[in-house]
Amino acid sequence: MQLTRRDFGLMGGASLCLALARRSEAASPSLFPGEELINAAGFPSLVKYIKGRPDRPLVVFVPGTSFLARISYGFPGGRPADFLAHWIVEEGYSFLGTSYPLDHPAYRQVYPEFNVTDWGRQIAAGAQRAIAANGLGNRIIVVGWSMGGKPVQTVADAARAAGLDLALFVALDALPPGPNLFPGNAEQFTLAPDGMVDQAHSLMPWFIKMMAKQNEINARTIIPEDIFRADFTGNPPLDIQGENARFRNGRIVSDPAAAAADAGTSRYDSYPAMALMISDSTADYPNVLLCRSNWGELIAQQLYRAHVYPHRERLAGMTGGQWKALQDLFKSAMDRLTVQIHGTHFLFVGEHGARAAAKGITELAERAIQLDREIDTVLRTR
Repeated sequence: MQLTRRDFGLMGGASLCLALARRSEAASPSLFPGEELINAAGFPSLVKYIKGRPDRPLVVFVPGTSFLARISYGFPGGRPADFLAHWIVEEGYSFLGTSYPLDHPAYRQVYPEFNVTDWGRQIAAGAQRAIAANGLGNRIIVVGWSMGGKPVQTVADAARAAGLDLALFVALDALPPGPNLFPGNAEQFTLAPDGMVDQAHSLMPWFIKMMAKQNEINARTIIPEDIFRADFTGNPPLDIQGENARFRNGRIVSDPAAAAADAGTSRYDSYPAMALMISDSTADYPNVLLCRSNWGELIAQQLYRAHVYPHRERLAGMTGGQWKALQDLFKSAMDRLTVQIHGTHFLFVGEHGARAAAKGITELAERAIQLDREIDTVLRTR
């Protein structure tokens, strides 16, 4: 039996868990060529792997709220060159798109209690599986787009536990852990009858506007709107938003402590190296104006805890020139670790932006390594 949203609504909130359990497991997932539906850390994940050079890191793409990772690799009938995965492989990397469970035909049921901790574990499990199946090294770069920045700390913990080397987390026009970073975001949340966030009237109009602008920039339609809505998007779980609003017993409650614990917001010691890629469009003004400052604290904390604090006794012996050089490195870190690309929130969709974003990943990885070296040199730890 296939349950519909109307069925869920007629059953009422008290029957939600029973309804989820009974949703048909016999239905065939709607998969694109090359996609697989795997079990990753206890939840299904729609993944697509594309082979690159085995000596290069695996690049793992994490989509934002309401999206499958298809936004990074496209659809049958689309132009591969319009999508990020094509250019990531051109850069020599292997690529893995990993999608958390949405209310979408690709998944056989919904998981409204799926949270940021689950998400980080799922990303790491998917990467570990791809590495083992394809004979890759254990080094990965995670690219988290939009709400895909929320699991930066949880995926770092999970990657470490899985024996993976998370070399860099690239925040692609993304939100870091922490609530209320974009005013008005959490206030618009409502739940669909199945417990997932109803994004049809809240988030979807903004997505359509951003994609229309991206089409203008590219002078053509990259993804037709009907395909965009049906094949790329679906209602997401509430708790991955990283807001104080949490899903509990079929309704929204406020629980700041649970939200902070789930996302590992203040676990600064376990954040990975991070860098930032942002758009430049007025249509995407919250990200353009706030991403640098939103991520700046985390990047400074990671650099300080990885390089300075373990060798703090050396600061007393520094010359004036060395001390100034160290300050200058921290002051310039955000500029050095940021790449800006022309476009909207979908800056990586369309050939120009997709190519630029793939090259930006390589550039940011090199800049992050160089910055680490320069800090260590000033501290005389190299």
